[in-house]
Amino acid sequence: MLSGPCEKANYGALMEHMDMLPSEQRKKQLGAEDHKLWCFPGYEMVQEVAKPYWYGKGLSAGFLPGCHEPAVWTAILDQKPYPIRALICGACNPLIAYPNTKRIYEALKSANLELSIVAEQWMTPSAMLADYVFPITNWLEHPQMYTQTFQGSGCAAAMGQRVVQPLGERRSDFEFYRGLGVRLGQNKYWRQSLEEEWDYCLKPLLSDLGLKSSEEFAVKQRQWSPPAVEKRYAQINPETGKTKGFATPTGKVELYSTILEKLGYDPLPDYNEPPETPVSQPQLARKFPFILITGARFRPMHHSEHRQIRSLRKLYPYPTAEINPETARQLGIGEGEWVVVETARGKIKQKAKLTSRILPRMVECQHGWWLPEEIGEDPVLFGAFEVNVNVLTPDSENFCDPPTGAVTFGPLLCKIYPLKKYT
Repeated sequence: MLSGPCEKANYGALMEHMDMLPSEQRKKQLGAEDHKLWCFPGYEMVQEVAKPYWYGKGLSAGFLPGCHEPAVWTAILDQKPYPIRALICGACNPLIAYPNTKRIYEALKSANLELSIVAEQWMTPSAMLADYVFPITNWLEHPQMYTQTFQGSGCAAAMGQRVVQPLGERRSDFEFYRGLGVRLGQNKYWRQSLEEEWDYCLKPLLSDLGLKSSEEFAVKQRQWSPPAVEKRYAQINPETGKTKGFATPTGKVELYSTILEKLGYDPLPDYNEPPETPVSQPQLARKFPFILITGARFRPMHHSEHRQIRSLRKLYPYPTAEINPETARQLGIGEGEWVVVETARGKIKQKAKLTSRILPRMVECQHGWWLPEEIGEDPVLFGAFEVNVNVLTPDSENFCDPPTGAVTFGPLLCKIYPLKKYT
């Protein structure tokens, strides 16, 4: 077998003690009945075939096993299939980043939600609605570890040192969750510090490199990856004497997914017309004639982060909606003018950016916008309902992918017009 961080590191399910969650609790996972691949039913199948491939330690396959995000708001609002009374948001700004902003707002404001906690570096729109906001360290204030083994996509390990001590009362996410875990009687499963956690993760690799700690790795080694090996699937598994193959039930590259088949989904790639297009919704298209794409990312922003950093806002001060110049001419829209983008679910404003890269029948709106310079208190919430494209996006089941539950952020139907005509 290839010697590398996958073999010589502790990661994923091994770190998270995933195997200790009883099957009775796994069955309660929100969304697991409808979106099996993303949740525990799919995770367990992927884990079973991946564990021997990934050196017996299992595979942390992306975000598996995650619950279905819209189902969380349903459980709060409708208390089905059971009530959710407390919520912790970490590294997350749901009011901006997730679809159907208005519904999320209702859930976060609901009397059914008795406790709402946000662990954050900034007072985001979501944080403004929380009962408690815990100040979390940024990447300069705690030691950073990166390894592709967390995603199961390759072999690499890198460490960065803490640059400055945490400001004020800021603490790392590790300390926040460890404190909660200890209060819940989980003390024996937690190491004492984040440094000890990273030492544990890299311990097998450290001994090979003659290093004593992750801190020493950060100073002397910084990053490490093994030599590339071709045809890893052809390597011999010493335990079975057979070629290792691929991490699938058949050991082969599967165009016909046997896991999807066992979960009750179509095992072959197929095309289904999205639920809101001129083809699937011709009547709606008469009122909303343009095809809207949401989710555009752009530098120097990252998801919904960095809008509050003045130097970066100077580089990109406003949210933009890209439209074709010919479309803009027909609608009386000029470069840099504020426009209204409207769907069946609501309307927002962004500034027009004219580009021939986009087809005349399409509009593209940027993801993750809020305005920290605006009033933060509810109901303004830094412009969360004014410039945030997820005011326009749906999260109902017909917009969700059956195996994963992934929500359709586009295509959607919209109309666009100059804001100046309505002010």
